[in-house]
Amino acid sequence: SIRGTLKGDLSALQQFYKVKLDGTRPTWQLQLQPTQKKMAALIQSIQIRGSKEQINTIEIIESDGDRSVMTVTGDVTAAAVPEISNHAKNRMVSAS
Repeated sequence: SIRGTLKGDLSALQQFYKVKLDGTRPTWQLQLQPTQKKMAALIQSIQIRGSKEQINTIEIIESDGDRSVMTVTGDVTAAAVPEISNHAKNRMVSAS
């Protein structure tokens, strides 16, 4: 499922996660909630936040309440995940 995220394969993500995209193009959040019981026993959600095509943070919230936050610096863009990026752009343009 991680490969699906990196490749931008929305249908692959939807096999393993409930996918929710919120926000507008300047400020967006992609939330992934595991649908498989084994994964859901460990991970409550993964939240990827960004601005335009830039990914800013990746937060993993574990089922026991612990969380890990990675702040992304440099040139890591949502364009690295093209199908999700296109979906986000189309959704956010129509929401503007």
